[in-house]
Amino acid sequence: MKDNARKLIKTDIVGLILFALAILAKGIGDAIFIHNNPNSTFNYVKYIFLLLFIFYFIIKGKGKSKTIFRKEYRSLLLCYIGIGIISLFVSLYAYKFTFRTIKEFAFILIPIIFSYYALNFLKKEELVSMAKFAVVVYFVSYFIEIGSTFSISTAIEAISHFSLLGGQASFAYDSLESSAFPDAMMALFVF
Repeated sequence: MKDNARKLIKTDIVGLILFALAILAKGIGDAIFIHNNPNSTFNYVKYIFLLLFIFYFIIKGKGKSKTIFRKEYRSLLLCYIGIGIISLFVSLYAYKFTFRTIKEFAFILIPIIFSYYALNFLKKEELVSMAKFAVVVYFVSYFIEIGSTFSISTAIEAISHFSLLGGQASFAYDSLESSAFPDAMMALFVF
């Protein structure tokens, strides 16, 4: 009993709640809001939770000397920031600059920074728990997204149109496909 209490005390509840809220915003938010309107402002909610997670651990981690992947993290950041600056100058030079360029830059940069802080401030068991939580949330979210089109006949039709050719082949598309979840699920299975 005392060991469980110690583990709970050592667990960073705020960080885990922010992580869980980001997962929920990605899963449930994409299934309900983003599926119907890809340009919805709700798309930013998951990034807000990731930023809160980052700022929380920046403040909490002041003076933490032992971190992992510090060299790789810095290299990745420098490369990405370099590519971002080059892209920015090229778009300005070609008079094609839009604010979307900055947003896309942030949409990639925020998860990179988040990953570094998650790896350094959460325990392995907490990361595994969050990955399991994400699998459940994304699985449920997938069925929320396709819920109105799911039936036995659509499942049979999907199986009959199955193709390994990939791409956007019109004969391979079915109503059970989702554009929101394959990337996240692939990352979880790689994890």
